[in-house]
Amino acid sequence: MQDELVKTTLRIPKSIILMAKKTAIDKDLTLQRLVNEALKGYLGNILDFKEKKTKKRMIKFADKPVGVKIPLSREHIYREL
Repeated sequence: MQDELVKTTLRIPKSIILMAKKTAIDKDLTLQRLVNEALKGYLGNILDFKEKKTKKRMIKFADKPVGVKIPLSREHIYREL
């Protein structure tokens, strides 16, 4: 299934559009396809970064996950010394 296309107007600096057109010709793509793929790639990287950034990580303290009750008394900490 293909997404519905929406027509829009963007103001893009001339130097960027010229580079994009040259790249599209070099890669045998249409300008529309090049821009769509570049935008998907950029947005995908942002979404991947957000997912990686928001993943919850288990914090460990003294080789035991936080949330597990461990004694923190002076005797317990220094008993092996």
